[in-house]
Amino acid sequence: MARKKRTGKYKLKTHKATAKRFRLTGSGKLVRTKGGKSHRRRVT
Repeated sequence: MARKKRTGKYKLKTHKATAKRFRLTGSGKLVRTKGGKSHRRRVT
């Protein structure tokens, strides 16, 4: 029995901390926002 060779490359995982801070605009530019704004929201 012959084994199949793997020729594909591994897929890169998204760095979640970076994904929460940056977003793409419609024209493809990066926009930076401060992270952690949706965490532990509360009015004091």
